[in-house]
Parts: sequence; C-alpha cells; structure tokens
Amino acid sequence: MVQPCTGEYLDGMQLQDPDAPVDSGLNLGPQSRRILSRIGIRTLGELQRAGSVEAYLLCKELDEPVSLNLLWALEGALTGKPWQSIARERRQDLLTAMKAALAGR
Repeated sequence: MVQPCTGEYLDGMQLQDPDAPVDSGLNLGPQSRRILSRIGIRTLGELQRAGSVEAYLLCKELDEPVSLNLLWALEGALTGKPWQSIARERRQDLLTAMKAALAGR
C-alpha cells in the first residue's frame, strides 16, 4: 500500500533502485527527466523523497508548460502504475493534496 501522494511505501518496501535515473521509472521519459532535473530531481530516490505533489508543484513554478498528466505520471512512477490508472483511481486524492500543499505555502 502506498501513502497518498508521496510514493512512500507503507509496508516498508523501497524502490528497486533509488539511484536509477528518473526517466527509468514507469511513465517518465526524456522530457520529464529534463524538467525534473531543473528542480534538482535526477533519480527515482530523489523523486520519492520529494513526493509526486511537491515535485509537480516545483515543476509548475518553471517556465515550462506542465499539465496534470505530469502529476499522474510522477505518482505512477512511484507506485509502479500507468499514469492513466492514477488519473482514474487517485485523481481526487492528488488534487486535494495539491490544494493543501498550496495553502501551506
């Protein structure tokens, strides 16, 4: 089971290789890698520590066109699920977490 919006595994499981480049994760490719590197996230472990919502919000602060699909992709990379299933199954949780994070800034 995964803690909502952070990718931290509640059962103690870790990413298989937290030192792997971020674009080796499911859903993430060269464009995502380029944007994430601009906010200092280069590995899956760094993404896991930041969490999908915080990483997404930092990406939104850049002068890059970033859509909610990136949020779904980030969470999917952390949970090992395709971004399409994240968009269907976790959409409201992620949007609520994003609103809470924005309110706390």
